[in-house]
Amino acid sequence: MRLEEINSVKKLKSIIAQWNDLIYESKTATPFQSPEWILNWWYQFGNDHLRVITVYNSENKLIALAPLFLYEVHGEKTLSFIGSGISDYLDIIIKNGYETQVLNSLYKYFQHNQHQYSIIDLQEVKKDSILLTIKNDKLTSVHITQLSRCPYLILPNSSDEFITHIASKKLRKNIRRGIKYLEKNKSMVSMEIADDNTFEVFMDDLIKVHTKRWKNKGMNGVLSEDKVKKFHLCSGREMVRNNRLLLYRFSCEEKVCAAFYILVHNDCAYGYISGFDANFENVSIGSVCLYLAMKDLIAKGFRVFDFLRGEEDYKYSWGAKNRVNHQIILTSGVN
Repeated sequence: MRLEEINSVKKLKSIIAQWNDLIYESKTATPFQSPEWILNWWYQFGNDHLRVITVYNSENKLIALAPLFLYEVHGEKTLSFIGSGISDYLDIIIKNGYETQVLNSLYKYFQHNQHQYSIIDLQEVKKDSILLTIKNDKLTSVHITQLSRCPYLILPNSSDEFITHIASKKLRKNIRRGIKYLEKNKSMVSMEIADDNTFEVFMDDLIKVHTKRWKNKGMNGVLSEDKVKKFHLCSGREMVRNNRLLLYRFSCEEKVCAAFYILVHNDCAYGYISGFDANFENVSIGSVCLYLAMKDLIAKGFRVFDFLRGEEDYKYSWGAKNRVNHQIILTSGVN
C-alpha cells in the first residue's frame, strides 16, 4: 500500500478517471466527494495549501482519497476537508473492503506529519464513516461530538403508492387539494429536468425563486453570495453532464413556480436547494412540486430522499428520520 500527497490541482485532475471509479466502489461516498464538487469548491474557496492524500494498492490502483487542505487562523494551522461549509457530508473515499487498512495508513500519516498542523478538524462526518472508529492513543487525542442532523426519507418501491406513505395527514390533504385545485382551474403543473443546453436558464430560474422566497422572509438564501452562486453554476453544469444532478423546474400558468437542485448518487437523492413562488402558496405549490419530483425520483429507481442538514418541521411531515453527522478533532497528545 502506497500513500501519496497531492499538492497541485493539475495532479489532482490527472486522476479524475480513477477518482470517479472509486466513488462507485465506496459504500459511503456521496456527491459531495465527487470531482465536480471538490474541484469547483477549491477554485472558489481554496488557498495554496492543497493536501489531498491518495492511497494505492500493490497493483497501483487508487483505493482511497482524502480531500484535505491546510489553512491558518490566528497562527493555528488546521487540516480540514475540502468542501467545508457548503457540503452536508464530508469524508474520505475508500474502496469497499479496504477501510481498516486505509484508516491505519492515514492515521500513521497524520501522526508522522503532526509538525505541519496544530489540529485536524473533520466536520460533517456521516455516522457510517470509518473515521468514527479512531481512538485516543499516547500520540494523538481524539474528540468526537455530534454536529448536524440530516433528516432522510425512505421512498416506496412504487410512485403510485407514495401519497399513502407520507406521514402527515395534513400534508397529504394539502397535496391532494392543491393538485385538485390546479386541475379544476386547468392550471396543470409542467415538470422539466435540465440538460446541458438548458442548465443555465434553469439555474437562473432557481436562483430567482429561491432568492425571492428568502427575501420575503427577510433573510438571505444559500445563493446570496457571489462565490457560492458561481460555485453552483460551475459544479452544477458538470454534474448535470455526469448524471450527478437533477435540476427540476416546474411551471404553472406559463410562470416558473418551483425549482429543485437535487444531487444524486446510487439510489439516494439529496435535496440541496429549492425555491418556489409564494404567489402560488394557496395551492401548497412547494409541497405539490416536491411531491411530483419525488414521484419522478421513485420511478427512476431512487429509494432514499435526503433532506440534508436542518431540522425544519416540513421535513418530518414527509416522514423523515434523523441521521446524525459528527465532528472529529485530532490534536497532538504530546506537549
